[in-house]
Amino acid sequence: MNEYRLSSDELIAKDFRRIQSSRRGYQPHGRREWIAAMKQLYEANGNISLKYLQTRYRHLYEQGRWIFGDSNKAQGAVGLKPELVRLRELLDQEKIVKQIRTLRARKLPLYAKYVRRNH
Repeated sequence: MNEYRLSSDELIAKDFRRIQSSRRGYQPHGRREWIAAMKQLYEANGNISLKYLQTRYRHLYEQGRWIFGDSNKAQGAVGLKPELVRLRELLDQEKIVKQIRTLRARKLPLYAKYVRRNH
């Protein structure tokens, strides 16, 4: 520890990342490397929402939570506002009413479960 000027926590964190790195698709990132990987992923896909990360890039999601202590803080470190990333699209009341009227004119069911699954 004295030779490399590391605290016990830093030493354990490096060993933990080395152990985890044996998993396929896993890259042991530090703070800077994780932020760079997230920015690269955002440029490539345009999407780094929490749900997207949890399903497709679980290791990056878990690392961000582990490094920053919280997924919101992790997204903030990348330079994103978590509440804006979660926002899918603004609801336009006129557009919604028009779509409901179209469904009604076609005599389709209007209950939420059916509409979500089919339209």
